[in-house]
Amino acid sequence: MIAILSLIISILAIAIVLLYIFYRQRKQILENLRNSEAQMRLLLESVGDGVFGVDLDGNCTFINPSALRILGFNSAQDVEGKNIHSKIHHTQRNGSPCPDEQCNIYRAFRENQCFHIDSEILWRFDGTHFDVEYRSNPIVVNGKVTGSVASFSDITERKQAEEALRISEEKYRRIFESILDVYAEIGLDGTILEVSPSAQSQTGYPRVELLGKNMSSFYATPSDREKLLEQIYRNGQINDYETLMVDKDGNEHFYSYTGKIIMDANGKPLKLAGVMRDIAERKQSETTRKLAEGTLRKAHDELERYRNHLEELVAKRTIDLEASNKELETFSYSIAHDLRTPLRAITSFSQILQENINEQLDSENLEILGRIIAAGKNMSQLIDDILELSRITRSNLHFTNVNLSKLANEIIIQLKLSEPNKEVQWNMAKNIMVSGDLQLLNIALQNLIENAWKYTRNTSPALIELGVEKIEGEHAYYIRDNGIGFDMDYQAKLFEPFYRLHSPHEYEGTGIGLATFQRIIQRHGGRVWVKAQKDQGATFYFTLTKMHSKTPPASSKLNKHGELA
Repeated sequence: MIAILSLIISILAIAIVLLYIFYRQRKQILENLRNSEAQMRLLLESVGDGVFGVDLDGNCTFINPSALRILGFNSAQDVEGKNIHSKIHHTQRNGSPCPDEQCNIYRAFRENQCFHIDSEILWRFDGTHFDVEYRSNPIVVNGKVTGSVASFSDITERKQAEEALRISEEKYRRIFESILDVYAEIGLDGTILEVSPSAQSQTGYPRVELLGKNMSSFYATPSDREKLLEQIYRNGQINDYETLMVDKDGNEHFYSYTGKIIMDANGKPLKLAGVMRDIAERKQSETTRKLAEGTLRKAHDELERYRNHLEELVAKRTIDLEASNKELETFSYSIAHDLRTPLRAITSFSQILQENINEQLDSENLEILGRIIAAGKNMSQLIDDILELSRITRSNLHFTNVNLSKLANEIIIQLKLSEPNKEVQWNMAKNIMVSGDLQLLNIALQNLIENAWKYTRNTSPALIELGVEKIEGEHAYYIRDNGIGFDMDYQAKLFEPFYRLHSPHEYEGTGIGLATFQRIIQRHGGRVWVKAQKDQGATFYFTLTKMHSKTPPASSKLNKHGELA
């Protein structure tokens, strides 16, 4: 009995020990499982990619925070237990529906396969979509598929970069194929690695024949390549290096090379890349330019010698002309003196004769004697006018600011004093300021105004006007009257010396006044012209290219006392 009891006690002890061992093992297993779950949870919460799982019905079983953030959901409750396809994978990129039969996330558990997709989109909670790359894998427990797990990332920026790269490569390809210059990439040993299609038109070689050739075979002068490499290795690049190269037919052409060294990721030289341009036209232009410069230099030297000779000739001619003018002036005054003496005697004796025998002569002889006296006076005036014209031609100009209005007014006052009974209206623009010789401009105005005064003799009231107009971009000054005018057919001869439209019996004068006026204006660099109509008056215009006009278009009139109103 005791033996049986001892056996039972032993068995119970063994059972207790076994239960304790089982308990300890189970506790360790549960602890390990909790640790594994914690690590898995930490991994899911820490990973940057979105991760979610689905069961065999397509409902979400779990989803990590990154997936919620990328998809725009607020919490896992918005997704877990719900059909994930209808929320994030329902529509394709082109807008057509995406049936769940075609969903590669579902296909993972249906077909027990792994899928890697980077050409689809997923939809966010707010209705927007993004390019996605995802992997879907079946979940297998005890050899049985229970669902699938998907990990994904937003690759929108990558897709945009790929598209930008594609566009850039397309632009490069178009430029590469259409460039007229030759683009080439050369290995460090001189091997042609890449070359643009334009090389065929430049060198005569098809592109495929150039690839793999060594550049050294194309240089007309081998030392040119050595100099080029020396410069490009020293500076890292080279600009507009001129060299002579040989084409397929053996013809030599000048090229300009611009290129640089391409480095690898470690900063070591990898290859040379650059552009070659045919500069035959530029070289021809340089040759032509040098020839032209030589011709121009020769012409300039010849012109300089001619100019020096011309200056000497002009200086000599000037001295001769000055001497001739001096002789002419001396001669003119001598002739004038020699003519004045007999003219003065004729006029004086004729006047004495007229006074002494006035009663003894009939009217016809008295008229003849009067004509002799008048002709003598006219001849004397003519001599004075010729001398005045000669002096004007030779005298030096002394430029100063001249008030034409003031000069004209003084001339009108003197004429009014000489003929107080003449009814005249004098209109004048105020303060016409010009630059010129005061004495000569006074003579010019005097000739014009006296001319207007004379030819308005039979007009009442007479109108004489001084003004200025803008004609063809320059100031044109004028004296206008309402006198007898003239036929414009005679205007070409009007400024010729001694030319008269009327006889001395009708209007006194020597025919020198307008010629003197024209000569003065020409010496000031100006020009003269006239507009007239018979019995309608005349307007004499003149310009002064050296003038600085300060003319307001105002008018003034002369009162009955001959003063400015």
